Amino acid sequence: MLSSNAITSIEPHAFVGVSADNIQLGSNQIEVIESEAFQDVTVTHTFDLTSNQLKTLKARSFLHVSCSNLLMSGMKLSSLPSQAFSDVSVTESLRLNNNAIKSIKAEAFFSVRTKYLHLQDNQMEVVEGKLFGGTSSSVSEALYLSNNHLTCLPSDLLDDATIGQVTLDYNSLDVYPKFHIPNFGKM
Repeated sequence: MLSSNAITSIEPHAFVGVSADNIQLGSNQIEVIESEAFQDVTVTHTFDLTSNQLKTLKARSFLHVSCSNLLMSGMKLSSLPSQAFSDVSVTESLRLNNNAIKSIKAEAFFSVRTKYLHLQDNQMEVVEGKLFGGTSSSVSEALYLSNNHLTCLPSDLLDDATIGQVTLDYNSLDVYPKFHIPNFGKM
């Protein structure tokens, strides 16, 4: 348990090959997570980074990570780079809600598998191209994009992913999104 300390950054390879029941890094002062900081990490239950000062997440910060819940809510993230999450399996919920995310680069979620992806209650204005990359991405239950500032969505937003449902309420969408939905449940 490393929560409620004064940790300010997570350096590359800081958590390589770690296997644990829980990783608790919440309520620190973490502002930056470097590339490959969390590589080949397996967490049986909860991986908690909530309530930090996180502003910067580098590409491939999470590489080959497996856990039940990845909690990253209530921070200061303003954007997600391409492949921020690469080959990540979260059996329940990946939570990035209640941040300050304004933009998401194409393929920020590369080969990501989860039941629920929470991106609601941010300040999202732009999603630059498709959200998912790789061939095995899926959000089996719901992708939450509600309560943002989205005015339009790219037509390839959901390409290369299987999606259960998408919530888009309380945005500023001008036009009904015309994205290709190959494996889509409900909207």
